[in-house]
Amino acid sequence: MDNSKVDDEGHGSDVLDDVSGGGQSSLQDGEVAKDFFLSESEVTTESNVEGEEGADAESRASIVGDRLDDESGQAVHKDPGVSDISEEPAIAREGKEGDEEADDFARRGVAFSKEKATALKNFVKERGIVVSKVIRRLSGKRDDFEKGMAEEPVNEEAKESTETVDKKPWFSFLKLMAESEEVPSSRSDNENLGPRVEGRITIYTRSGCPDSRRVRSLLRQKGLKFVEINLDVFPRRRIELEERTGKTSVPQLFFNENLIGGLDELVELDKRGKLDGKIKEVVENKAPGSAPLPPVYGEDDPQDKALDEFAETVVKLRERIHVKDRFIKYRLFNRCFVGSEAVDFLVEDQKLSRIEAVDYGRKLAAKHFFHHVLQEHLFEDGNNFYRFLEHDPVVSTKCYNFLGITNDLEPHPAHEVGKELMELILAIYETHVSEDGKHVNYRGISRSEEFRRYAKMTEELQRIDLQILTREEKLALFINLFNSMVIHATILLGDPSGAIERMRLFWDFQYVIGGYPYSLSAIQNGILRANQRSPYTLTKPFGLKDPRLQVCLVEPDPLIHFAISYGTKSSPVLRCYTAEAVDAELRFAARAFFEEGGISVTPATKTVLLSKILKWYSVDFGKSEEEVLLWVTHHLDPKNAEELLNLLSSMDVLNITYQPYDWAINI
Repeated sequence: MDNSKVDDEGHGSDVLDDVSGGGQSSLQDGEVAKDFFLSESEVTTESNVEGEEGADAESRASIVGDRLDDESGQAVHKDPGVSDISEEPAIAREGKEGDEEADDFARRGVAFSKEKATALKNFVKERGIVVSKVIRRLSGKRDDFEKGMAEEPVNEEAKESTETVDKKPWFSFLKLMAESEEVPSSRSDNENLGPRVEGRITIYTRSGCPDSRRVRSLLRQKGLKFVEINLDVFPRRRIELEERTGKTSVPQLFFNENLIGGLDELVELDKRGKLDGKIKEVVENKAPGSAPLPPVYGEDDPQDKALDEFAETVVKLRERIHVKDRFIKYRLFNRCFVGSEAVDFLVEDQKLSRIEAVDYGRKLAAKHFFHHVLQEHLFEDGNNFYRFLEHDPVVSTKCYNFLGITNDLEPHPAHEVGKELMELILAIYETHVSEDGKHVNYRGISRSEEFRRYAKMTEELQRIDLQILTREEKLALFINLFNSMVIHATILLGDPSGAIERMRLFWDFQYVIGGYPYSLSAIQNGILRANQRSPYTLTKPFGLKDPRLQVCLVEPDPLIHFAISYGTKSSPVLRCYTAEAVDAELRFAARAFFEEGGISVTPATKTVLLSKILKWYSVDFGKSEEEVLLWVTHHLDPKNAEELLNLLSSMDVLNITYQPYDWAINI
């Protein structure tokens, strides 16, 4: 029997995500966490008779059980199952107090006085405060997979003072940084280096250029901030570069309007002691109008985009079809239309027979303009219910590459979109991520034109065809997307400081890709791990009817764990991956991970210290700890591999322990 579970939308669901902070310090805490996370992340199951009502924010608030009292401003827990102290039946209605509440009960034939109503209200309020404190304590756990981990001390006064803080997406990590007097330091931060520069330092670069990387490094060592113009991202600037320098090679460095040259010229100036004088000039003098300008909003946006061949028909279909809430199999589905009505429209508009109209409708569904609400087929005539992509409640509320309307442009081939996104992501990494890949300048990324271009390009993912991708193309696309989505989520939602916040990030932050929503958990455990359960869960990400199951890798690749980053200090370093060389790049990433501290062997005490990642996902590496260690030996340098193999071959028992995982943000 398969443990997969399909929700009312036909999408699979996890009970408790692994990397998003769903660890259990005890069985009791784990059960509380599970119930709370299911409510917060709107994981719907077959028992949800209300269907998509769980996608509404107000429903989530009622499930959690906290609301704001209009007079006191305190969190109140709404528990309809609580009776008054005399155990008489009571039905509380929100917003009713005093006489109104007593009258409400009287209308239902229940003798209920003002005093009892007030007593019930106070009792429910006190109980709600207790539940709220339990939830807040649970969200404050730092190491979510470590059992028996002691909680950090909590400042109760500070906690009470921040109870009503707005947790909407725009109350982000960036806003917190802007309001703070001190900006977190980062080795990759190009905006907080050295003295204030009145002028402008500009570098023309290309992605993956080693000389460009060395110029950036030298400028950072000097404590200088700079503007980078990546010619792969802004190709029209090539003409400007050639006009200014007479060259097309990069890097080319400018101090204000003055050409310094490439790497060789910069190094030579530094050796001769003349670079400091040039730096002083650009620090003290503002850039004139003749200096190279930074990239501006919308510059070099691609223009070769055409509407989908079916877009005109779909626009008319949206206008003519009758969309409303409908019941099917005792469940309510919002904003649906009937297949027979769509066939009627297509017969009239396209001058087709009904059979031909059904075939035409299937082409529209295959291009993800709409889907059957239960994912049972593409499109059929009759009393079948369908829903436009923009009306899907998950797509419209949780997908951050969806801005309210479906992208009706002709989708580019998926491998081309993946390559374009990779080039943009690489340009962002090279400018705003430290050379070792461990520190990210989130503020700098959020302000960059490259990131705006990236966010815009993710809209092209909405209706691409993922079925045509090869294994290598899927690996590269989804690894790069996972890492960039974590950065995007951190910029918009802030640093997930606790278990609940991480759950929201890994479940609630989604992209619509190929017509269906994908969370970070769905990408990691569904696509990249071939639809395997995440640690401490009972269900698989995708159920048997989930169309995303067809996109999953046939077999999991354990190496992906050393390529995906959770935006934490203990995560693997950030890199971009290409479809052409993804397997070699993954092997390199794994070896680098272990060489940089992922494993530590002490032969004298026969102790092996491993990254916690190998414990969480041990099923991907072997059936026992010995098999896991044997797998690791294939990704170590020969000397360390031989040392570990000798320990494994000895008859002595190894002491295998795991490193604490640092969930702090990687700034």
